[in-house]
Amino acid sequence: MKKLLQLLLVSLFTLALYFGQANQVFGEIPQRNTPPGWEFNPTGSSHIIAVTTSLVFNCITLADGDYIGVFYTNDSGELACGGALAWNPNLSQVVAAYGDDITTLGVKDGFAENEPLTWKVYYNQTGLEQLVYVTYNAAMPNFNGLYVTNGVSALSSMLNPIGLEVTADPLTTCASDPVQLSANVTGGCGTPIFSWTSDPAGFVSALQNPVVYPTVTTTYFITVSNSFGDSHSSSVVVEVNPLPVFDCPAFGPFCEGDEAVVFEGNGVFSSGGDVVTGFDPVIAGEYFFVYTETNTFGCSASCEFSIVVNPVPVFDCPAYGPFCEGDEAVVFEGAGVYTFNGEVVTGFNPAEAGEYLFVYTETNAFGCEASCEFSVLVKLLPQLNCPANLEVCLNSPDVLLNIISPQGGIYSGEGVQFEDGSYYFEPFTGIGTYMITYCYIDPVTGCENCCEFAINVVASQLIDIPSGWSGISSFITPTDSQLNNLLYPITYPLIILSNFNGVYWPGGNTFTLSNWDEYSGYAIKADWETQLPICGEEVLDKTVNLGQGWSILPVLSSDALAVESLFDGVTGLQIVKDVAGTGVYW
Repeated sequence: MKKLLQLLLVSLFTLALYFGQANQVFGEIPQRNTPPGWEFNPTGSSHIIAVTTSLVFNCITLADGDYIGVFYTNDSGELACGGALAWNPNLSQVVAAYGDDITTLGVKDGFAENEPLTWKVYYNQTGLEQLVYVTYNAAMPNFNGLYVTNGVSALSSMLNPIGLEVTADPLTTCASDPVQLSANVTGGCGTPIFSWTSDPAGFVSALQNPVVYPTVTTTYFITVSNSFGDSHSSSVVVEVNPLPVFDCPAFGPFCEGDEAVVFEGNGVFSSGGDVVTGFDPVIAGEYFFVYTETNTFGCSASCEFSIVVNPVPVFDCPAYGPFCEGDEAVVFEGAGVYTFNGEVVTGFNPAEAGEYLFVYTETNAFGCEASCEFSVLVKLLPQLNCPANLEVCLNSPDVLLNIISPQGGIYSGEGVQFEDGSYYFEPFTGIGTYMITYCYIDPVTGCENCCEFAINVVASQLIDIPSGWSGISSFITPTDSQLNNLLYPITYPLIILSNFNGVYWPGGNTFTLSNWDEYSGYAIKADWETQLPICGEEVLDKTVNLGQGWSILPVLSSDALAVESLFDGVTGLQIVKDVAGTGVYW
């Protein structure tokens, strides 16, 4: 232990001396031959971890020249290298895990205090990298695996972590059907231990690949562990589709000699194991049938029913509707006969508004007929005045959609938003044509009607703006040149816009520029990469007057131009350079 502490102290001193010299000469520590994505920047705080020759490797084999590194989570939620070393099996070494640089405000470029230390190894021969599980020497000051400024730790072991993929076959099934669960284990060390549970609770198993019989949609959880303290958990959802739920069909009773009846329903009828499509009541008695229905999930359920042929028909007069114009056709149900204007019908198509009168007839066991009349009401659809197609600029404010009467319906479609009791279309959804649907339900009849119209979003020019400083101009004379409106689409990423005449600086509450000048270029700074759409007409006069001294030159062409030809013949020209870059024409 004493020798290990001495090694760490000497390493700390050596690193501090090396960093100081590098900062004076080069400004940062050079990194050579580090794997791709393993580059790191030393900062003013660090946590030292000893990697000695006594480190125990479990199911991991490193060769001279492979890399060991420690990683933190950056602003993008991704792992970034915070320190690394080239593995040498003959040397005790240290890894410096670097803390977040306090001088780079708003940027996380190192470990936060008490942030977990994530370890990876890189195999130089194959170019592969792997997350690893480590344990720490409990005799060292910091052994909980968390970053501590000026902390000192030492690795005791490194383990190939368990990899787990869990599957279910099939993933979608019917209630009570068998499902094969499978746990595919990769990596790890030693004999894996399996532990299955479920939600809803009720299933436990220590098998690797058990068979289950779920009755409802169930999440199966598995944890795989080993004797080295490593474990990995995963889950799989088995979607269980319900069996069909239906009322068992009922036909009859009939009288001997009645006309044959055709079975109606969504399923399959059978008798004695044979599929039948109807029944002919020739002889009195009780007849047994099986009705099987399969739902849209492919799950089946059956029921038994019987048909009695006797002399007593009893029925309730049918009732259908009311309907709205254009509703789906209805198939009439019942054991009797429906007629309309003397013609036998089996259903009704509510295509046109009105009231329709039907007659339903049944014959009892004594040969008597009973009939009833019932009417079906079809109500008018509400009449909508759908507007003509609209065209808006990409940089326009939200478009109010309360433009169709009668009002009170629902607008839908890409780019449609509902706010404060009104519907709006957001032009900044993007360039293109968007179909807007308006549906209205008549509060009196309860009938719904819908119509469609298109909103065409256009932009004369779409300017790409990178993150940070850049130059910006347009060859378009904006329809609306007020900067408050023109810059509306980039309100949030925009930091500042300026030229030699003034600035537009929301964050500094300074607005000495109020209108866009197409004959001026501007310097702009944005918080992130964005685009500025501009609508208007192309500038016809493309002559730019340059005064003495520096000017910000606009680009008044939609095509690229060679710099030499652009400035050929311009007298008094000294130098041309990028607004925010390294390009120079001198």
